[in-house]
Amino acid sequence: MAVTMVNVGAKYPATFVDADGDFLSGSQAYKLHLPKGIPAALFWSVTAYDSVTASGLDNGQPFPSINTMDKPKRNKDGSFDIYFGPNSPGEGKNWLATISDKGFFVILRIYGPTKEFFDKTWKPGDMQKLK
Repeated sequence: MAVTMVNVGAKYPATFVDADGDFLSGSQAYKLHLPKGIPAALFWSVTAYDSVTASGLDNGQPFPSINTMDKPKRNKDGSFDIYFGPNSPGEGKNWLATISDKGFFVILRIYGPTKEFFDKTWKPGDMQKLK
C-alpha cells in the first residue's frame, strides 16, 4: 500500500463527501462515474462503509461492494456508473444500497495500480447527488 510501483500492491482512494463537499448521507442517492480504463492490472472494487464503525455497510445485500469479478454493467463507452442510495435506481444498474439514517463513505480499491493511476491521467468522478 505504501509502495509506488506500477502493477504492484494496491491503492485505496476514498471519499467521505460528495461533489458539493457535503458528507455522504444514506438518505440521499448518488452516482459515482468511473471512466473507461480503470487503472487496475489485477482487479478493482468499490465498497460502501459505515461511517461510525468503519465496517462494510450492513445494507442487506450479500456484500456492500461491486468489483471486477461481479462483472458489473459497463456503459457503451467502457466506463462504469455505480449508484448509491436507499432505493434501487432501476433494473440493470450497478447499485449499492445505503441506509437512510446512516452516513457512509466509499473506497475504490485498485489492485495492481497501473501508470495511469500514478500519473493521474485517469481519475474517478466525484460522488454526484441525484435528484
